[in-house]
Amino acid sequence: MAKSDELKLMGKWSSPYAMRVKIALNIKSLEHEHFEETMISVIEQRYERKLLVEAKAPALVKWAERFVVDPTVKGLIPETDKLVEISKSLQIK
Repeated sequence: MAKSDELKLMGKWSSPYAMRVKIALNIKSLEHEHFEETMISVIEQRYERKLLVEAKAPALVKWAERFVVDPTVKGLIPETDKLVEISKSLQIK
C-alpha cells in the first residue's frame, strides 16, 4: 500500500465496533495497522488539557503514573505521540 493509502484502525480489542471493522477489513483482504488507544493521554496532548487533576483525585493520579511506568504495561501501550498524530490526520479528513 502507498503511504497515503495506509489504513489505521484505532480501538480497543474488546470493543465490538472495532472488532466489526477489523473483521470487515480482513474479509476484504485490506492491510491495516491496529492501534490500541490510550485515550486519556491522547486527549490531554491533543487538546492541551489535563483530565486527571491531582487536587481532585490524588490517589487516581498516583495510580495512573505507577501503572504507565510498569515494565509489563509499558511494552503494551502505544506511544502517545503516534496516537496524537493519527488523531490529527483523522480529524483533517
